[in-house]
Amino acid sequence: FSSSGNVDDLVDKISAFVDEYNKLIDKANQYTSEMPYGLDAENGTNTKYGPLTDAQKEDMTDDEIEKWNEKAKQGLLQNDGTLNSILSDLREAVLEPVQSAGLSLSAIGISTTSDVLSGGKLAVDKTALESALQSDPDRVAELFTNTDGVSGRIKQVIEKNIGAFGNSGALIEVAGKDNMTGADNSLLSRQISDYESNVKKLQTQLQTEKSHWLAKFTTMETKLSALTSQYDYLSSVLSGSGS
Repeated sequence: FSSSGNVDDLVDKISAFVDEYNKLIDKANQYTSEMPYGLDAENGTNTKYGPLTDAQKEDMTDDEIEKWNEKAKQGLLQNDGTLNSILSDLREAVLEPVQSAGLSLSAIGISTTSDVLSGGKLAVDKTALESALQSDPDRVAELFTNTDGVSGRIKQVIEKNIGAFGNSGALIEVAGKDNMTGADNSLLSRQISDYESNVKKLQTQLQTEKSHWLAKFTTMETKLSALTSQYDYLSSVLSGSGS
């Protein structure tokens, strides 16, 4: 933002910035703390609402499938390392002093809330913020807009994790994104490909084992049939000899 303009407008703009930051923190905290739906406390897995198979989907309506998938996805990002890393980077971006401006957010009345369960959300002391803006609006502007300022730091966190200028960030490298051009080389895509490859290998092994044992049982059945025929013949011969 610019230091020009009245103090009330600047307070509103900074407060709006803090509100958007808090929404982002809220959403990320929601994902990392969310428990799986139908969690099995004994083994720690979501056994009730796992991924649907094609066969299961055939017996369900689109609405039932959508509701099931919503429950199945709940808690998948609990304690996710990538999201927790982003949260840590964001907190550092807003809390560390900006050396070029000689200020920190706390110096102008913006600090983390006293609620330890808020996950690092910010609170604005509007009286202190107004005082800082009236005293030295240019330095407050530098706190946000300098290269090493709060806005620049947050941009760096986003670029690091989302990507910029054609480069993939940490989140894209893990999960990929919709409408990707070219091959999807994300971690999850590679894992899915590996799982599918392993399933095919196991299916091939199963078929090989099945064929192996079928051949053995067929051979055994043939030999038993021959043995039975020999027994019947021997029995008839012995019966004839005794008459």
